[in-house]
Amino acid sequence: MIMISYGLQRSASTFAYQIIYDILESAGHDQQELFDRYAGSLISAPFVKLEDFSLTSFAKCVPPERIILLKTHSFLNEEAARLIGSGDVIATASYRNPMDAAVSLYNVGRKERRKPENKKRKGFLEIDTMFKAIETISALLPVCEGWIRHSAVLPI
Repeated sequence: MIMISYGLQRSASTFAYQIIYDILESAGHDQQELFDRYAGSLISAPFVKLEDFSLTSFAKCVPPERIILLKTHSFLNEEAARLIGSGDVIATASYRNPMDAAVSLYNVGRKERRKPENKKRKGFLEIDTMFKAIETISALLPVCEGWIRHSAVLPI
């Protein structure tokens, strides 16, 4: 079984992912072993863009009694929505007050611009005003809403 941990950017999505990861590990679902065994040939990391691979094919590879966790910021596409709705994939969605997420995004942009060139994460460099941070988070809210409104997704 596949479990997807979706999160709005800057919404503590990595924190939520890590908590779920640790719960699964403590329940005997060794994530590294499962990833190496079932995902290695299909995807390169547990952080995925859902549009870049076949979730249906991947779901067929993982035995139903094993749970492998994936993290995404991707929109909820039709394939994922269908698999979640049928119970073949389970999912959570983390969200945060959008203004808090925008402040966090702005702060990351500011910190990134202070780093040496070879250490900068390019995606954050353009966030140099609060207006750009608010605009960026605002554009992502429909993606988050798609996940949260799905009746089978657990909002956290």
